[in-house]
Amino acid sequence: MLKTAIFGAGHNSAAIIWNKQKGLYSQLEIVGFIDDKKTGEWCGLPILSSSNNLESLKDKGIQAILVTAIAKARERLTLCEKIEKLGFEFPAVIPELPPWIKIGRGIYVDPTAVLHGTNISLGDYSIVGPLAYIEGDVELGRGAISMAQSFVGFGSKIGEASCICQGAIVKPRCTIGKDCYINPMKIIEQGLELKDGSEYPTIHRER
Repeated sequence: MLKTAIFGAGHNSAAIIWNKQKGLYSQLEIVGFIDDKKTGEWCGLPILSSSNNLESLKDKGIQAILVTAIAKARERLTLCEKIEKLGFEFPAVIPELPPWIKIGRGIYVDPTAVLHGTNISLGDYSIVGPLAYIEGDVELGRGAISMAQSFVGFGSKIGEASCICQGAIVKPRCTIGKDCYINPMKIIEQGLELKDGSEYPTIHRER
């Protein structure tokens, strides 16, 4: 088993621990967490380090690091790439999937997610969250996130480091560029194309 630490002591990491206790992820020995705000323990396991001391984890025998969903997909992707460059392994944390689903390095698929169809491609470090539904011929780009209860319809392409938020719906044959952000519970109509860096719908926030 790979001696593994989870980045982020929060609700997403707690779900991984719970699924591990139910018998999933037998290839991993999860020994603790990395967190910049918490100290002590989380879910009965120690907080081993902050993000500033990742290399010190090698002295503790840590071989692999899992990075759960964080607020900004691009920041998460950059973090994943940094961790891999430090020489840690980045295992895919997934339930049993059919062989016609293409999976990249370091992806996470929640066991309650549904991947229905063929020619589904999950890029490196991508996430498919709880109760998310992915139809056939869908591509999730490198570091893209399909959050809890989101839906990505047939033939849609989700670009690198884009985030489909909770409950959002991307109807079939949409093209979502890089670094896009689909707000919670919003609907992308069939065939729509969004340019890189788009937010949908655009929300004007006070500065």
